[in-house]
Amino acid sequence: MKNHNLLLLITATLLTGCSTAPDEPDLSSTLPTLSLQTLLPTAAPNDYCNSTMDSDILYGTGQFLYDAKIYALAESCLIMAAPKHKRALCYLSSMAEQDNQNPKTKKILKLSTHGLLRIKK
Repeated sequence: MKNHNLLLLITATLLTGCSTAPDEPDLSSTLPTLSLQTLLPTAAPNDYCNSTMDSDILYGTGQFLYDAKIYALAESCLIMAAPKHKRALCYLSSMAEQDNQNPKTKKILKLSTHGLLRIKK
């Protein structure tokens, strides 16, 4: 009797496992194809960064400007460095969060920080 119940359980398990599931579309195929270039805003060159510079220098300069709380200039450098340095996206997201918390901060920084910091060559 025990073998008969065990045989029924094995048969039911095999039949359940072999049943065909309905075809479901792949979730990735329904998503739009986006690249990092399409998501990032265009970066304007400034006194410290331009698009011809190496991405390592752009990232380092952006990080330096971020640490100095010169967010307006750091943002451009980090946007240019973001395709090669994924960590730049963390800095950009924290700047965006700060902008959302206090919208006046960006205006004040743009007015007060231009020309205050000069990097010696």
